[in-house]
Amino acid sequence: MNFAEILAYMKQGGKVKRPHWGGFWEMQDGTIIIHTKDGVVFDLFDTKMKEYTLDCMAADDFIPAADSNTPFWAV
Repeated sequence: MNFAEILAYMKQGGKVKRPHWGGFWEMQDGTIIIHTKDGVVFDLFDTKMKEYTLDCMAADDFIPAADSNTPFWAV
């Protein structure tokens, strides 16, 4: 899935990740929230690693996040 597809999916309540991520992204109150594998949660716009985040946004390998493929699952 590319960014346009994951954005639409997150707007419907879905959580997404890239295959190598332990965490996931989700939409909350109109913004994308990042959940890291270490349990850190923050707004995408507050990322300190802007180039990495932009590279991720340009990726087309996003998949739905689920208990079965995400070691850290925040509810």
